[in-house]
Amino acid sequence: MNLLKNIRSSFLEQPSILWLILFIAAFLRFHGLTAFSLSNDELSALSRLQFESIADVIEYGVYPDFHPAGIQLFLYFWTGLFGNSDLFVRIPFAILGVASVLIIYLLGKKLFGTNTGLLAAAALAGLQFPLLYSQIARPYSAGLFFVLSAAYFWSRILFRSNDKQAIKADASWYDLMLFVIFISLSMYTHYFSMLQAGLICIAGLFFVDKKLLPKYLAAGLVIALLYIPHLKIFLHHISKGGIGGEAGWLGPPESGFLDSYLRWTLNDSNTLLWVFIVMFFGYILLNKGKNHLKKIHIVVFLFFLLPFAIAYYYSIHVNPVLQYSILLFSFPFLLLTLFSFASTSDNIFENRFDRLPVMVLLIACVFSTINEYQYYQQAHFSEFRDLAKRSVEINSKYGEENVARVINIHAPYYIHHYLDDHDNRRSFDIYRIQTEIEKHNFYEFIDATQKPYLFFSWSNMYDDPIYSQVIQSKYYCLIDSANYLNSGFRLYSRVDSNNCLNFQDPLYHFYDGFESNDSKMIDSSIGYSGTTSLLMNEAREYGFLTEYKYLDVDEIQLGRIDIDLRGYAQEVPANVLLVVAYEIDRETEDWQSIGLRDFIFHGSKWQKAYMRYTIDQGLKKGGVFKIYIWNEKKENINIDDVNIKFYSSRL
Repeated sequence: MNLLKNIRSSFLEQPSILWLILFIAAFLRFHGLTAFSLSNDELSALSRLQFESIADVIEYGVYPDFHPAGIQLFLYFWTGLFGNSDLFVRIPFAILGVASVLIIYLLGKKLFGTNTGLLAAAALAGLQFPLLYSQIARPYSAGLFFVLSAAYFWSRILFRSNDKQAIKADASWYDLMLFVIFISLSMYTHYFSMLQAGLICIAGLFFVDKKLLPKYLAAGLVIALLYIPHLKIFLHHISKGGIGGEAGWLGPPESGFLDSYLRWTLNDSNTLLWVFIVMFFGYILLNKGKNHLKKIHIVVFLFFLLPFAIAYYYSIHVNPVLQYSILLFSFPFLLLTLFSFASTSDNIFENRFDRLPVMVLLIACVFSTINEYQYYQQAHFSEFRDLAKRSVEINSKYGEENVARVINIHAPYYIHHYLDDHDNRRSFDIYRIQTEIEKHNFYEFIDATQKPYLFFSWSNMYDDPIYSQVIQSKYYCLIDSANYLNSGFRLYSRVDSNNCLNFQDPLYHFYDGFESNDSKMIDSSIGYSGTTSLLMNEAREYGFLTEYKYLDVDEIQLGRIDIDLRGYAQEVPANVLLVVAYEIDRETEDWQSIGLRDFIFHGSKWQKAYMRYTIDQGLKKGGVFKIYIWNEKKENINIDDVNIKFYSSRL
């Protein structure tokens, strides 16, 4: 009871402006909480909850991922109780985002003073970086709260209230207990919140009193014991190395990463940057001679700097892991460092003005996030919800039996999460075009389908231009489309030519079925649409198809060349290339190729190959485009039904 009374009394003593900061933090985080689709990462997490037991969730939902088990297990129980609607999935993370604003205030007040806590809370409440990661169901908001809470109870254990350099000779049991709990939760939430927690624990060894050292070390031992159940998962994830490299998707950071990151944390706003600069140096000048650089200032700054330095080094020398998101756990310590010198100035201003800088900072951050950064107007992640909605609408308009459906996503659940909301359980014909086998299935499906309409969509995947070419070789008319952030859809038709959005006649169309050709390279024993074809074999390294003179007098600028052909080989061709070369005075200016093995993947079967050559608008005119087959290893392959189309750069 005394503990509860102390907590209640402590909260009632806080400055009134803190409650305004918390109200604004809550409003920003709950406003528009479901305005945007669940992200790819959120849907990935939900897709890995579809199991009957905790053991299966860990085996199939945690091990394949690169995050600790904490949040995945929490979501398993949470969605089991409240369902997996966007609102209920995200609510806990928004709440923790608001709670983090309160904790950074308490931590800042404990380490440096009330003004430091209020200024850091105002910034954390209003900036888009912590706001964004409070609105998604991923480990970041939870990890931020756990790290800040761990740091707060760490400060209560080590420091007296009036002297940040002094240490306590004793610590209450609940401070030690909560320190252990929040450090452990940090370790189970994200590997970089675990790193942050480790730095906090290590730093304590430089402050702890000898009398308190046994208790502090005992707390560390308990933390280690609590992590033993997760150790196997940790070692498995570490063995993966990272999310970059040849098998990953993340590249190494560039040299200017830190500068870009810092600007982004301040909403990419020069105005906000100057507000922070003026406040930082202003407080230093106002408190000159009253506030000196102390060990705690350096330690708190290192809490920000070291995680970045470690992630940067690891990403360059081992495997890329560095992203803005993983630096959220260290970001509050940058804010505390920037405002740490405001701590002795609480009484510089008159009472009615002593919180004016806090109010200015809060207004500046919120205004910048809403108006400058346009947080609520811009897309932050790839779209899934609207793709499902448009798919259902198109099915209803044209009839499900008339629409072929292809979507390029990581897993079927990502779209069915929303399709099921529409009571639409009809599956897509193809869900993913990533591996060679998946691409082959896509090419064969397009070649075989006879439905009058085709709905093609993608999210968080590369929209390879070759896919459009493959589709438009059969579905020439684009009748509807929409683009989102790294996602979109296109509706094609084979029958509705009156509503084409993109119809464009080629400037020049070359076709050769090799029926009237008397070349010695003609094989009269086999053909695709006729009885003959072009034969490439051990005696024929090159098979010339056509050339096009790109003259200086041409008024129209070329934009692209689309090529498709049929190929037949008893064995999959190892190194037969379709080549587009551009030459001026017999000097090669540009050269591009595709391997026919990417398309001709079944032996003894005619298959269709595609190539799209996008013409560099800086390419000099006066040369010749030469298009040919290069049979470098002199393999046996037949070519037929060659279509080569030259298009202008204007749609």
